[in-house]
Amino acid sequence: MNFLLDEYRKELLNIDQNSPYKREIFNTLKKEIKNHNLCLVGLRQVGKTTLMLQLANWYFENIIKKNQNDNELITNVLNEEEKIFYTNIKSIQNVNLKENRELLLKEISTKKYQLIVLDEIQEINEWTNFLQVAIDLNKNAKFIVSGSNATALKQEIMVGRVKIFFINPLLFNEYKAIWNDNNIDNYLKFGSYPKNKNYSTAFIQYCELVRGSIIDKIINEDNKKNIDGTKFLALISDINNYIGNEINYSKLENKDISRQTVSSYLKIMKEGQLIHFVPKYNDKNSTRKNKVYFEDKSMIYYFNNFEKLNNNLQGSLIENIVFNYLNYLFANNNLLDQIFYYRNSKEQEIDFVLPKQNILIECKYVEEIDINKMDEQFLEIIKNNKELNDFKKVVITKNLNIIQNNIKFISLDKFLENQYDEL
Repeated sequence: MNFLLDEYRKELLNIDQNSPYKREIFNTLKKEIKNHNLCLVGLRQVGKTTLMLQLANWYFENIIKKNQNDNELITNVLNEEEKIFYTNIKSIQNVNLKENRELLLKEISTKKYQLIVLDEIQEINEWTNFLQVAIDLNKNAKFIVSGSNATALKQEIMVGRVKIFFINPLLFNEYKAIWNDNNIDNYLKFGSYPKNKNYSTAFIQYCELVRGSIIDKIINEDNKKNIDGTKFLALISDINNYIGNEINYSKLENKDISRQTVSSYLKIMKEGQLIHFVPKYNDKNSTRKNKVYFEDKSMIYYFNNFEKLNNNLQGSLIENIVFNYLNYLFANNNLLDQIFYYRNSKEQEIDFVLPKQNILIECKYVEEIDINKMDEQFLEIIKNNKELNDFKKVVITKNLNIIQNNIKFISLDKFLENQYDEL
């Protein structure tokens, strides 16, 4: 395992120099690693590995060094680093061979390790069992693991063993800091991923990452036995036209793709963090319908060949980014399942219902808004729904920031600049 230790040392010693920016969730992770094992889940390329290494570096400097007994102070930096074990599971050939798994567990169980970092842990067959054994073998160490399959990483078997954190595509504030660009239109088009020194622009990086490092890997690596790549790409392209709308399985199936395949592929997209479903508020019907959103809002532009969006797609884009931000706020606060939409029998709709916060959110990203008409629209929708009467009413706009008729109008850029608490 020496090559694995060398791999970690190279990354650790240079991580803050190569990636000095710390994402907003970093401070939360610093607090949590003191008391919990952590699991970072997210779409490929969102920066999970960088976060893990930054966190390992911080833990090394602020916990491991400070906890050394005076008689055990070590002056050799590399010897100190041996208190941390790091590897990307993909770098271990044939990791699922019995002898290789046992060798990895044996190394992890070495008591000198105080922090164990395992990237892409879903590459290990029955990884939850593997991780449980590893934790039991070295109960004095903290674990940080990462993966891209949200559903697998949330299995009940791991409840109490690790604390899960969702790592989302870049927030607007993060994009501005990393790319040195305040243009919200650029952010909406291709501002989802941390800066890579190999790319001159966010646009070039985005186009290469989405197909080569995200979609193709989901097809060719994660699910190569279960996916027809051509059909999968066709389906996700079709879904682009349903963003912000109820997903209709019967309309997605055709002569080339069966309803069963549609259902299977949508499950794979959800598990791979490509899409999210939002349920209807107070829907007691067993055939509940869901609205669908991309984890990466910029895919709407990607699947539209970066051409100017029509009004429907523009509306979908704004709904998607509002959902993304709400999802970021809620996902790591045990409120992930508290985002809904509302639609009544007259097909009147409210984009987002947040029952825990008593907030209704409607997206109107247009140059001019008829405030009185918006008031009438809210009143019409909620007049027969007493449970919504006391909810705050919020409208996300293009450039309007006022409070009128008991409605808060807030521009998209202000909303995304961490002003949710002011709603």
